[in-house]
Amino acid sequence: MSTQRSEQRSSLYYVALFLGLSLLLCTQSCKKENEVDPGFGPNGEPRILAVRIPDIPDQNIQINQDTKQITVTIPTSYSASFLKPTLTLTPSTTVAYGNDYILDIFAVASNFPLLISTTNNKTNTYTMVLKPAGDLRFGTLSGPQAYSVGNQTNYICLPVYNYVDGSGYQNNTLTLINKVSGERVQPSVVVFGRESICNRTSTTDGATIVSIYLNGYETYYKPGDYTVELAKPNGRTATLAQTIQLLKGTTQANFNANYTFQLNSGDYLLYGSNFYKDDKLSVRIQGRNQPALTLDALGFVDKQPGIRLPTAINLTPGYYYAQLLVNGIATPSTGRITISDQARPLIIEALSLPGQATLKNLLGDSYSFDTPIVLTRGVAYSLNANYYLFTQNDSKAIKQLRLTGLDDPAQVYTIMFGSNPPTGVEQITFPGTLPAGRYQLTIQVVRGDGTVIDGIPLERDVVIQ
Repeated sequence: MSTQRSEQRSSLYYVALFLGLSLLLCTQSCKKENEVDPGFGPNGEPRILAVRIPDIPDQNIQINQDTKQITVTIPTSYSASFLKPTLTLTPSTTVAYGNDYILDIFAVASNFPLLISTTNNKTNTYTMVLKPAGDLRFGTLSGPQAYSVGNQTNYICLPVYNYVDGSGYQNNTLTLINKVSGERVQPSVVVFGRESICNRTSTTDGATIVSIYLNGYETYYKPGDYTVELAKPNGRTATLAQTIQLLKGTTQANFNANYTFQLNSGDYLLYGSNFYKDDKLSVRIQGRNQPALTLDALGFVDKQPGIRLPTAINLTPGYYYAQLLVNGIATPSTGRITISDQARPLIIEALSLPGQATLKNLLGDSYSFDTPIVLTRGVAYSLNANYYLFTQNDSKAIKQLRLTGLDDPAQVYTIMFGSNPPTGVEQITFPGTLPAGRYQLTIQVVRGDGTVIDGIPLERDVVIQ
């Protein structure tokens, strides 16, 4: 009997030993495929054990401990423009740049690194990879899709789904394809998440807003129907199922006194907005006591809306009024320009009451050449001139206005001003000792070596009162 009991105990011992070994082996080899080892790595390196992100299901977040890669699949319905992960780490482990970080998913242009470390200086680096839940696609636009190409920037707001893929928002290419001619144009685009200039303060359905900067001065837009294609730098593309229509906008030239029309210097490039290549564009130039001269465009600038004008013309240097003509018809597009035999002459761009340069500019083509500029002694005026081009490397240079009497040219007065600030706007007050009368006004720069640089005299008389 005792022998039989001993044999039973021996059998039970071996069975228990077998079960224990089996359990130990199963613990090491029978884990679920995606189960994470809850401890440190084989060399004691710290680990990220789990990641949770608000509004993203746990099954969309996968951690590969072998490659140290965290793959986050962004749901189509995800509306936020950032991720705020909560990390479960091994004991005494921290994220190198703090646990409360926020990841801007539109700024990420590559895999996002996560460096973790322990108190005993063991480190490990993971990468977070963002993936879309589906194909890149446009949403459906509501209402009529006709857009006027304005002189100011307009926006076409396009909802895009499954946009976020870790490639960031830079270098997107959006192409408008004319459905008749096949002509392709690529306007500037801007990408918005929750906030946009498109009056969408919240994208509750997960759409990313891709907005087209639609303006007539950045590129040529031919009126007509267009297909829209979006391409991301990683090769993902989408085509809008609907057609958008671009309407013809107002043609306007960018006349500016600071952009000198240099005589006999080759073609002068005049830029503007909504220049259409099937129109005949011309510029009418009018000077004081001179007949008007019309210059026909020699051709168009290749990419940016602009025309080429001849400079071999018989005009004297000075300030002129210019007007744009389209097919021989005068337009409201006018401006004050500078014509000179120098590339960068010394000029006065504006003279105004302080703080009212736009509303109270005393210079410009809205005034007749015969209307004098009336200035009051003791009143401060803002003077905008390009004198800084001639004083920036000369600390001893002097800026001054020269007033030459029109009734008596022997009457010449100079008024010094300023101390060479980096911009061209100065405050100037005409002293009470200056005799009242009618003058010609010219800006001057006197360099430290005594050289005097004369600016172009104003196109209208100045009356001091």
